[in-house]
Amino acid sequence: MKIKQRAQFPAIDYSYWFKKNNWENRTSIQRMLSILKNRNLINKGITVDNIKDEIKIEIERFLISSNDNSLLKVFAYIQVWGGSSSRVYTPTIISNFQEHLFKYKFAVNKILKNEISDSYKYLNNDGKIKGLGLSFIPKHICFWSGKGNRIEGAPILDNVLSKIIYNENVSKIDYDSFISDCNEFSKSIKMKPAEIEIALFSFAQNYWGTSKTRTTQFRNKIEDKKDQNIAILLINK
Repeated sequence: MKIKQRAQFPAIDYSYWFKKNNWENRTSIQRMLSILKNRNLINKGITVDNIKDEIKIEIERFLISSNDNSLLKVFAYIQVWGGSSSRVYTPTIISNFQEHLFKYKFAVNKILKNEISDSYKYLNNDGKIKGLGLSFIPKHICFWSGKGNRIEGAPILDNVLSKIIYNENVSKIDYDSFISDCNEFSKSIKMKPAEIEIALFSFAQNYWGTSKTRTTQFRNKIEDKKDQNIAILLINK
C-alpha cells in the first residue's frame, strides 16, 4: 500500500548541499559506463563528464525529429547516469530496445504532455519494462520533463529520498504525494523542486552509503560535518 503521509523535510542548509552536489563524479556511473562500452552498447565518446550534456542534446534532437535512435541513446545515457545499480538489466534492455520502444515512447510522450503522474503509473504497470525499477523511472521522468535540463525537471524519488523525508522504502511512497510535497516545500525556501532533491541526496550521501540511509552506520570518513546534528537526529535507533 502506498503511503500518502506528509514529507518531513530536515532543517538542513539546502543551498549549501545543492552546491556540494557531486553526482557525476560518483564511481558507480563509471562502472555502468564501462560495462556498456565493453559490450559495444554505447558511444565510446560518452564520459562521466559529458553524459549529462549528451542526454540534453539527444532529447533536443528527439523533440525536433522524433528519431527512435535518439530515444535509445537517451534511455541508455540516463541508465548510465543513474549508476551501476541497474547493471544487471540495462545491457539486456538496450540490446533488445526494439521490444520496449513502444512502451518507452508512449511514456515519454505522456511526460512531454505534462502527464507525469500517468507516465510513472504506466511504466510501473501496463508499460512495465523488466529491469526499469522504481528508483530509475523517476530519473527518466526528470530529464524528459525538463526537456533535457535536469534542474528544470521533476524531482527524483528514490530509496535515499524516501528514507530521508518519509522514513520509508521507496516502494511504499505515493509518487504524486512526493511531487506535491517537493513543489510546496520548494516554494517555501525559493528553490526548484529538483534542487531540493539534489540537496537532500548530497546531504544523505555525505553521511551514509546509499543502502544505509538513516541508520547508525555513518560513512567511515565523513567528508563534511555540516548539519551533522540533523543527520544524528535522523538516525533510527
